[in-house]
Amino acid sequence: MIRLLVSYIVWHYTRALAELFLNCRNFISFLYHFFSIGELSHTLFAPWQMLGERYKKGFDPENFFEVFVVNSLMRLVGFLVRGAVILLGVVVIIFTILCSVVAFGFWLVLPLATILFLISGLKIVLTFF
Repeated sequence: MIRLLVSYIVWHYTRALAELFLNCRNFISFLYHFFSIGELSHTLFAPWQMLGERYKKGFDPENFFEVFVVNSLMRLVGFLVRGAVILLGVVVIIFTILCSVVAFGFWLVLPLATILFLISGLKIVLTFF
């Protein structure tokens, strides 16, 4: 029985802790790719959905400013949408990191908490007899 307990403690604080770390790291990597943070940051100032107008040949001031305004608006919309998605992704990743830290804390005290709860439960049961 003691050997089983020691084996569990060794597993709990070595292999399982390492696997918990790898799971958290994989989840954070998944969220990074799910929100496409790298790709969106590279195309942050690109026009939204690649929408825009083309400049006509020759110099026409009215056409030039019309195309310039439309292209600028599409870039602004692209920036706002991509920026919002990047910001949301970063917030979700930070929340996941905080939850991972809490999970590590719970994992570290879980064996001690189990023993303490078992002892307190036995005390309650024994007070009735």
